[in-house]
Amino acid sequence: MQMEIAYADIVLLNDELRRKKLRYHVGLKDAQTGYVEPPSACCLSAQLESDAYACMKSYFCRRGLTVSFTADGLYFSVTHQTK
Repeated sequence: MQMEIAYADIVLLNDELRRKKLRYHVGLKDAQTGYVEPPSACCLSAQLESDAYACMKSYFCRRGLTVSFTADGLYFSVTHQTK
């Protein structure tokens, strides 16, 4: 079951992405859906994309959450991790 994404998580995740120089940005579409803003095409690479999504997954995993991305990778939701 999807849960609300805390605004604080968006702020902290954006800070982590910035500190790692991954050039991605996340925001809230609504209370249960986040969005991903990739960098412009000139800065985008397969490695950068892989590292950015791994960072996002790791961030939510440390919070005890599982993140699910849409097929196009532009939106995400979170759920509690199952044991």
